[in-house]
Amino acid sequence: MKSAQLIAARSLCALALAGVVVAGLPGSAAADVPVGWSDPPPVSGLDMLWILLGAPVLTYVVVAVLAYLPGLVKGEKAPSRSLERSDTWFRDPRL
Repeated sequence: MKSAQLIAARSLCALALAGVVVAGLPGSAAADVPVGWSDPPPVSGLDMLWILLGAPVLTYVVVAVLAYLPGLVKGEKAPSRSLERSDTWFRDPRL
């Protein structure tokens, strides 16, 4: 019984220590800008949306166009959504 209490006490101490460490980490993020460094202007909400949403969507579109462009230049059709093939089967045909 004593070993179970010791394990519980150690676990509680480790959890408390982890909480103190995690709670203490953001302290450096709240520091002022050091003397001699520039003080950048705040980023607007529209700029933040462009960075977080617009840039990834634009990257996706550019990669998709670059992937389809060679085939379209050769005259191939873009793949359709329903590609049914008669030679594809998902179970044993003898059943």
